[in-house]
Amino acid sequence: MTLLPPNATGIEVAVDETAGARLDLPVAIDTLWSAQDCPAKLLPWLAWAMSVDVWRANWSEDRKREVIGTSAQVHRSKGTVAGVKEAVMAIGSRIEIREWFETGGAPYTAEAVIDLTRAWEEGGDPITADLLEDLQSALAHAAPARVHFTTSLMADFGSEIHAAAVITRPLQVETFEFEEAA
Repeated sequence: MTLLPPNATGIEVAVDETAGARLDLPVAIDTLWSAQDCPAKLLPWLAWAMSVDVWRANWSEDRKREVIGTSAQVHRSKGTVAGVKEAVMAIGSRIEIREWFETGGAPYTAEAVIDLTRAWEEGGDPITADLLEDLQSALAHAAPARVHFTTSLMADFGSEIHAAAVITRPLQVETFEFEEAA
């Protein structure tokens, strides 16, 4: 099928036929803009097109699809507590945020407690320096620029061990505590 008019020149017809043969895509175009249906090898391009802020090539396919799928909502709510929560949850963790007016702290500061238990329980990505960097990056991209966060990490590994750490700058641990459950 062609879109050329009946009075098309010979060269226009030749270009149309050549382009038609070259553009016979092996992928259904209607799947390319869907995080759930897009072929796995094309996910990095979809992430780029959807302006995903945090991306790693070594993530699982499910994590990549979740991050892409939540990108539009994260961008709509950037600068809000809901936006920060959605961005961090897409990376694989829960977060609790207490702003300065709730804690009595200095203006435009906030405390963020990131719970790594979800990543561990659901068989997600291992808790590594890369994961912590991704979480900090997601927090930084989604949070208002004027708010300065003190980030705490915590994890509950069942009845055996509870751990917590406080990070004031990306990947610099200020305090770390282990507590064995009784």
